[in-house]
Amino acid sequence: MTVPADAWVFDTGPLRHFAARGWLAVLRFSPWARSVVAKSSWTTPRQIAEEDGLKVAATVPVLCEAIRAKRLTMVMAEELADHLLEGAYFLPFGPGGFRRRVLQNGLLGYGDL
Repeated sequence: MTVPADAWVFDTGPLRHFAARGWLAVLRFSPWARSVVAKSSWTTPRQIAEEDGLKVAATVPVLCEAIRAKRLTMVMAEELADHLLEGAYFLPFGPGGFRRRVLQNGLLGYGDL
């Protein structure tokens, strides 16, 4: 399979979490027009990036970019983050901590809310 250079590569762990909660449709709200690639035999997105020369973006910055692009609201991103945390997905904050984290670290400004 040839992976486009600008494709988004998803770890199947979070996809299982999204699928169980009916959230897979959120992938169509990516802030850019990109290909979406998911393959169950992949172990981590970072390994794929190294092998295929792809850029890896962490979850929190991707959610912030979607908010700035008006593809997700802050409330939607907060809920997504909390759902990921329920599934033992690692994020650098606990439940309910998305907004505080992104504001304190300058990933979003109050005007983005």
